[in-house]
Amino acid sequence: MGATAACRWSRPAAGQRGAAGRLVHGTIRVSGWNVAQVNQNVSMNGTASRLWPARHRIVVDDRLRAGERLWAVGDVTGHGAFTHVATYQAGIIVRDILGQDGLMADYRALPRVTFTDPEVGSVGLTQAQAREAGVAVRVGVADVASTARGWIHKAGNAGVIKLIADADRGVLVGATSAGPNGGEVLGALAVAVHGEVTVERLRHMIYAYPTFHRGIEDALRDLS
Repeated sequence: MGATAACRWSRPAAGQRGAAGRLVHGTIRVSGWNVAQVNQNVSMNGTASRLWPARHRIVVDDRLRAGERLWAVGDVTGHGAFTHVATYQAGIIVRDILGQDGLMADYRALPRVTFTDPEVGSVGLTQAQAREAGVAVRVGVADVASTARGWIHKAGNAGVIKLIADADRGVLVGATSAGPNGGEVLGALAVAVHGEVTVERLRHMIYAYPTFHRGIEDALRDLS
């Protein structure tokens, strides 16, 4: 399992926040846990971190705070055992420690990629999750093998691009890209979900020919 950590840091004095060339003094204590072994409350110097034992995670707020001057980052927060999640969270924690302004954690467009052959990538909500959340779901699907690039690719071109749209808001809330370079095709879909780009605007986008991501245009046509 991936490593996880929690840290304690002293906030800088008012004059030290973001000032160029100034040092920020503090102490840091890092502990690593295997996710499977995290099954009880953890206390660091008397500051208790509340866990959900059934889910093996430390409860944090949208700035990754687990307690007074205590932050948690990585797998142990329960937001996905991915390196990119940990690095994203680390940036939020650093800004919070330094007293800098910045956006809070937002996992609505969390990308996930499995590097099998073919690659399988997904972002945001699945169709089932969207329905459970009460979203008026519309689904569009494109067969990668039937796209121009899929035809050029020949053997090994099997795959699918699936879009999950919120019919009421007219935006994508999730997507899946499975096939050759599926993880790379996911990039455009992640931007669409994260930026809440409208389906109508996506339909008027120019998709380079012949690319695998051009299959997104086919999936948009299939939305129903």
